[in-house]
Amino acid sequence: AAPVVYGICSLLMVLVMREYGRQSIRLQVESIDSCFEACYADFFMHTDTGDLQHRWQMVRPKISNMLRAVQSAAALPAIASWEIDRINECLNNDLWYLRRVV
Repeated sequence: AAPVVYGICSLLMVLVMREYGRQSIRLQVESIDSCFEACYADFFMHTDTGDLQHRWQMVRPKISNMLRAVQSAAALPAIASWEIDRINECLNNDLWYLRRVV
C-alpha cells in the first residue's frame, strides 16, 4: 500500500509543479513591462526616456507573442556570441558612421 500512496503523491506533486510553472510563465509575460523597467533602470535615471519608451512600445507586442508561443523562455533558441558581437560592431561602428554622413 505504501508504494501506491507514494506513487499517487508523486504524481500529484508533478501535476502541481507543472501548473505552478505554467502560472509562473503566464505572470512573467503579464509583468514584462516591470521586467523591462528593472533591466533598463539606469537608462531611466540618466537619460531622456522618450525614445527608449517608444522603442519598447514597438517591440513589446512581438516579444509577448514570442513568449506566448513557447512553453518557457528557456525554449527559445540561444543567440550565439558571434552574432551579438556582430550586432554590437554594427551599432558601434556603422551607426556612428551613418550619423556622421547625415
